[in-house]
Amino acid sequence: MSANKHNLLFVDDEEDIIFALHDTFADDYNVFKTTDPKEALEIAKKEDIALVISDQRMPDMTGSELLAEINNAKPQTLRVLLTGYADINAAIDAINKGAIHKYVEKPWDDEDLLELVARLVEIYEESKEKLSVLSRVQTVIRNESDLRSIMDNIKEAVCAMGQDGSIHFANASALKILGYEKLDESASKKVFNIAENDIADFKKELKENKKVKAKIFTATAKDDSSIDVLLTPIFEQDDERMVGVIFQGI
Repeated sequence: MSANKHNLLFVDDEEDIIFALHDTFADDYNVFKTTDPKEALEIAKKEDIALVISDQRMPDMTGSELLAEINNAKPQTLRVLLTGYADINAAIDAINKGAIHKYVEKPWDDEDLLELVARLVEIYEESKEKLSVLSRVQTVIRNESDLRSIMDNIKEAVCAMGQDGSIHFANASALKILGYEKLDESASKKVFNIAENDIADFKKELKENKKVKAKIFTATAKDDSSIDVLLTPIFEQDDERMVGVIFQGI
């Protein structure tokens, strides 16, 4: 396998499907494929998988269950569900729970799927680059004044938030994406529709799994549109974990 190509993982209990997907993507990507969801989970844990595409209806584990497991183990790996019309509600529910990023209805169009995968792989690579930005921020932050100074000088859209989802600070790039000139009290409460227990679960994951560095959640712009955001811990202050956020459209 080429070190210069991104890794994709295809999971379907029908061999014809995964071989068809392999033939579509093998020229441009390193392709892992399996008919066994449990094996897929092990591959996802072991390899640097950029994107997993899984069928929904499989005998031992549904696709949404598998992708939720992969999300817990490797939250940076992007996840797409293949689904028939009868399973659309399950796909939408999985999106709402954060288990998947997109769903694709069967039968799919090869060109459309190629375009979607290319876009998601770009986002995967961009999220890795943005995570490295936050890692650099983490190494120099000592207090809130340092945080504001550093964020003001970062071109990426970054902000800091509390575990209740309220924003403590957002730089100019973040405010522009969110549609605010400045953050007042009402705006800071509205921006993140992240449940407090989701943040608590994230903090628990960070403690239990050292490989977990960040996770994608959903924020709300001023026009009520949804924006996906990459969260990673910054520092502890007054027993409340501050979390750096890079805005990431998916």
